[in-house]
Amino acid sequence: MLSLPLPEPSFVCVDDVSRILCCVVAKVKSFDLTFVQRPWVLTANKCAKDSTILNLIHSHAKRREFRDAIRETWANQPNFLTVFVLARSGSDELEESTKAESEQFGDILKLDFLDSYKNLTFKHASAYRWAIENCPDVQYILKADDDTFVDTLHLPRYIQAFDMLPSTSFILCYVQTTENPIRNPKGKNSKWFLDLNEYPRDDFPNFCAGAAYLTTLGAIKLIYEQLSDTPFLFIDDVLLTGLVVENLPSIIHLDWKEAFLSRHESDRKDLLDPKVGFYSPLFMVAMDLKPVEMRIIMQKAQLCASRQAECYDLIHKSSELQQFRPPIIPRKNSWRHIEL
Repeated sequence: MLSLPLPEPSFVCVDDVSRILCCVVAKVKSFDLTFVQRPWVLTANKCAKDSTILNLIHSHAKRREFRDAIRETWANQPNFLTVFVLARSGSDELEESTKAESEQFGDILKLDFLDSYKNLTFKHASAYRWAIENCPDVQYILKADDDTFVDTLHLPRYIQAFDMLPSTSFILCYVQTTENPIRNPKGKNSKWFLDLNEYPRDDFPNFCAGAAYLTTLGAIKLIYEQLSDTPFLFIDDVLLTGLVVENLPSIIHLDWKEAFLSRHESDRKDLLDPKVGFYSPLFMVAMDLKPVEMRIIMQKAQLCASRQAECYDLIHKSSELQQFRPPIIPRKNSWRHIEL
């Protein structure tokens, strides 16, 4: 079992004049990039010159059926490269099977530490490092979990319609704006428990739900370069797309939440039923799926793409197109650091 670097104790104070929460951060240990910079156990094929979007899919060795479903569905698109990001499983049998899978597909990136929830930040940052080193010409990065579907038939047109240029620094995602640290170590959300030594603030900055987000190569370079100056946190989404980004004013959050099926749960049953001819171009991301459900949604997306005038055009040729533009979410400003 690998040990993780934990931050040293820090302190919380309240400014008696402004009543704004402030955090004394001088004693919090910065992100240790040692694990992130280890040699790869297995590496994937590099991006081709014409690769436009790199899919970085977080997976686990035991979830082969999810990877196969993604390979057969939404990741199987022209000018896309897909890389499944894994770490060591702790099982000799799984290590051998993922080695064989890597030899077959060339799309496995395996990292040299244990695949566990507490190591997700290292996994996330390692994927960034791989992308920077192996895909210097790629335009966009799509990060997703392996139980997520993304409508990649619609995505290129969506990017173009709303002027998401690869030269800009944005993160298109389900922006979390109201989440706070979990302080109860025994509650239903206890795996996210943070004591004051790990995280002294009483709120999180805006950050992206990790199921799926789209960004640019330039943005992840900025984030990766800033990591060593950022206190470590094991909740990867909060750290990489929140805490780091709030210190990078050139990166903006674009709110994609209305494109997530989780915002339209009343439609979930019909969307996942192969006998019901229901699909909406408004839905671009569905999460918490089984492999068979990914295949069902993909079949419906393909039908939508084959009938553009009856489907995607309802958005893109609408006089109300701009109402579907993802809004920029401003940064929070209710706290500040005190540098000692």
